[in-house]
Amino acid sequence: MLTIVSRHILMSNTFAPEFLSQSQEQLKSSLDSRTKKKWAVKEKELKQKLKISEVRNQLKSSLDSLIEKKSVVLEKELKQKLKISEVMEQSSSLQTHITSEFSKMHQILTEKEQRLLRDLREEEERLLKTMKKNLREIQENLNSFEEKLSKLLKQMEQKDEVIFLKD
Repeated sequence: MLTIVSRHILMSNTFAPEFLSQSQEQLKSSLDSRTKKKWAVKEKELKQKLKISEVRNQLKSSLDSLIEKKSVVLEKELKQKLKISEVMEQSSSLQTHITSEFSKMHQILTEKEQRLLRDLREEEERLLKTMKKNLREIQENLNSFEEKLSKLLKQMEQKDEVIFLKD
């Protein structure tokens, strides 16, 4: 704008001091106003950029913090999964061990049961053999007593005293 006014003044060949001073003041005022507006716009843009930069920095800081927290949580999750896996493996191992031990105990008990049953049968056979032998002897004795009793009864039934005394 200054160059336009200067050209206008130079072309008109009029150098009126009041016009010149008035033009310079208007020009200065106009330049000051435009400069101030430009500076205000620039300052506003700069402040916005600074605010954006601050917000970005805050977001970056928040993001970094969240990433760190997520990392910690992921690590905890991994540790918990490993512990769960370990517990499951131990449980499975113990189940196998318990099943194996009970199988062994069952085998031992089955063998003991068979042995005890066999011993019982043998003892039963031995006792029954002895008892049957005793029963035969008792029956033989009983038969002998019955025969003697029968003879005695026959003798007592005899009316003839001589025959009774003879026997």
